[in-house]
Amino acid sequence: MKTLTVMSCLLVSTALQASGPMFDPVIDRADQEWCYAAQSTTVIGKPFVPAPVQITYDGAVYTRYAELAFFYGKTLKPVMARAKTFLDGWIPVVGYGWKDAGVDYRLEIFSTELPELGRANLVQLAQLTMTNSGASPVEGVVAGAIRGSAGHFRLGKPLEPVTPATRFSVGDGRLIRNGKLIYMSTPGAETYAVAGAPCKGDYTASDHHITNRVATGLSVYRRRLKPGETFRAVFKMPRVPLTKAEDIARLSAAEYKLQRDQTAGFWKNVFGDFEIDIPEKRVNDSYRASMVHLILATRSQNGRRRQGSGLPYDALFLNDYIDMLLAYDTAGLHALSEPNVDWLLGKQHSSGMFIDVHNRGNDTIVTSHGQGLFALAHHLVMTRDKAYGRKVYPAIRKGAEFIVKDHRTHNKYGLIRPSIPYDAPMVTGYHTCHNLFALLALRTSIRAARILGKTDDAKAWSHAEATYRSAIIKAIDHICQKEGYIR
Repeated sequence: MKTLTVMSCLLVSTALQASGPMFDPVIDRADQEWCYAAQSTTVIGKPFVPAPVQITYDGAVYTRYAELAFFYGKTLKPVMARAKTFLDGWIPVVGYGWKDAGVDYRLEIFSTELPELGRANLVQLAQLTMTNSGASPVEGVVAGAIRGSAGHFRLGKPLEPVTPATRFSVGDGRLIRNGKLIYMSTPGAETYAVAGAPCKGDYTASDHHITNRVATGLSVYRRRLKPGETFRAVFKMPRVPLTKAEDIARLSAAEYKLQRDQTAGFWKNVFGDFEIDIPEKRVNDSYRASMVHLILATRSQNGRRRQGSGLPYDALFLNDYIDMLLAYDTAGLHALSEPNVDWLLGKQHSSGMFIDVHNRGNDTIVTSHGQGLFALAHHLVMTRDKAYGRKVYPAIRKGAEFIVKDHRTHNKYGLIRPSIPYDAPMVTGYHTCHNLFALLALRTSIRAARILGKTDDAKAWSHAEATYRSAIIKAIDHICQKEGYIR
């Protein structure tokens, strides 16, 4: 059964932003899913982790503490796992397969949670498989190694960069760096400090001219495969390197298939029986895969939970969150949106304006006030959770009154205050989008007021909504007649 290509559309911007000529279409293989992005990255993990774990465009695992890279064939060619897929089309178990010299290779990677290490230090499990599907014996080779970071399309610089004094130790299926376990793998590997330099024991980076971009601590598996024979090598990499003997023992005991089944079960339980009402499985899988990427952008940091905007922007923008909230609430995943409430309340200025990242605390211009107020009020409209409503209503009221006051007193046009050129809009003055979002937010605030029995507010805001709507329509008509389009 075919699966959907990971992040083929969610990270298209990565490909669009790259300079230079178009990529040769030969990179698209007829036996694989088509992938729009030439260098597509994705993430694995679970909800509300401190930081993302990236699966790079070429199939490495990057935690910022280290990068686990993979190689194959007699010359140890780097894996180029471009058109990666998710298990069953949507579960974040990343897979990729290829053929070389009569051997069928496959790489599979996922994150799992060991109870003793917890959500703050997820473990990444990777399995390299080689199978002889031919009629004659053939040699297969797979390998894993670490580096600081290959640099290209990686999320951030290494947190523990390699220096000439960095000390490594390789052997017994383990790679230790400066006294910390970086990865362990299936016993029985040939070990190398760097390619072509056999090593078992300690060495320093200066011994082999190792930099952040040089692969080191190679575990190489060479097997003479009979027809139909399969060999598997498993690599285990904690997000944060380990020092305690008991934690290392727990990692060693983690069994690949059991953890894989638990990971798949976790994600199936997140969605339960929810399906969108479209008969094509591929569309349902695509929807779920998109939701998984949204969930994987959640963070738990310094005791607070929040949504992120996802790679490459880990911070959250109000004009992103309005879509995210709608996605969660439409899917009934309210538990994933509610941790953001305190974050959203913290975005409100004393004036009542919701302040986005763009204007850095400045309430003299508007950027995403409507989006912030709408998100706060619409969750009440969707859930009818009156306890939530009572908690956030003071902020809803301040936000709605901000719109009404701007409409009535801030300028002669009856619009919300102007803005400056920033980001995509690049317009000086009154933005159409800001006013339309403010109108939507005011209407949603009216609905919230009615749910909570705030009849006086609902009545007053309804009168303001009518005159504000007229002002917006008048402004749109004016600019359309003047310039021939609506900016």
